[in-house]
Amino acid sequence: MSRIALPVLPMLIALSACAPAADSAAESAEVVAAAESESTPEATPDDMPAAPDAGGADTSAEGSEGGTPPPGNPPAPEVIAGPGLDESCDASKVQDVVGKKPEQALVDDAVRRSGAKAVRVIPHDGMVTMDYRGDRLNLQLDASGTIVTATCG
Repeated sequence: MSRIALPVLPMLIALSACAPAADSAAESAEVVAAAESESTPEATPDDMPAAPDAGGADTSAEGSEGGTPPPGNPPAPEVIAGPGLDESCDASKVQDVVGKKPEQALVDDAVRRSGAKAVRVIPHDGMVTMDYRGDRLNLQLDASGTIVTATCG
């Protein structure tokens, strides 16, 4: 064998050992299914929890013991908006700045009118992060330093 083939040979052998054959994949799926059915006992009527009576029993998802939900009904995850995800910016209110130079007073006024909490003035061919912030006003400049777009994000 040549010198180039020697380092490649162990890699090819390892890859071929990891790749399942078409027949063995079906067999392994059957083995996994059989193992799962053996390890999970089926519920019998004696194992089932008693249904709450209609006479004022607690029917909420929280259950009656310790405020934990019953199995099978996980609580809904709490949605928390992170910083910048509040969508407070409205660029439609500041489209009049397009075509103007980004002087400090103009930028401050645009931020106030748009409802944004932050602003970035992006120079022509300037690099910016791709993160989205609904509370940020973006003022994109052309090569001459004039505002060409006002967007949020």
